[in-house]
Amino acid sequence: MAVFGDFILIKMRIKDKEGNVLEEGRDKGDVYVYGLNRILPKVDLAIAQMKEGEERVLTLEPQDAYGMPNPELIKTYPAAQFKQVPKVGDVLESQTPQGPIRGVVKRVENGRITIDFNPQYAGKTLVFEVKVLGIAKDEAEKIKYTLMQYDAEDKVDADTKAKKFVIKDAELYGKVGPTLAFLFPEYSLELKEGEGQKKEA
Repeated sequence: MAVFGDFILIKMRIKDKEGNVLEEGRDKGDVYVYGLNRILPKVDLAIAQMKEGEERVLTLEPQDAYGMPNPELIKTYPAAQFKQVPKVGDVLESQTPQGPIRGVVKRVENGRITIDFNPQYAGKTLVFEVKVLGIAKDEAEKIKYTLMQYDAEDKVDADTKAKKFVIKDAELYGKVGPTLAFLFPEYSLELKEGEGQKKEA
């Protein structure tokens, strides 16, 4: 059983009940941090119980996945309210008291825009095919998995004794830096693209 803070490398594919692939993770896996990442409660529990190398297929009915569509989450707005008129299929974000939500434009007609703010897979039966590729419990392995997630194994040096990450690419620094700082707060970050170019955080 996984415990809070374990890093689990998973390969996951999500299908609908007809067998169509809706989403698929990377071949080399994606990092799931138990207790921090959230998929769906039943999927989270299954992953936590799995051993390295184990595979499971989970079928979730809508009530255990994203629920049924809520008609109240389908909103219509005047087109004049938008700086640029969106197209059908565009994904837009709206601010609510509970935080931002995303919706898909369903109709653009007669000067009005209809947006569906229901979860993308609301009303769908989902099939999760999950394989656990590895479980990291010690710090060095957790760092390795984190860098793998960003394809950064050869662009970041991790000094576990000095508690320091040296990142060799400015663009990567902006992408992986916040994640490293959050997951490993005791480590310092340094950007070192070349001689004379150094930045510490």
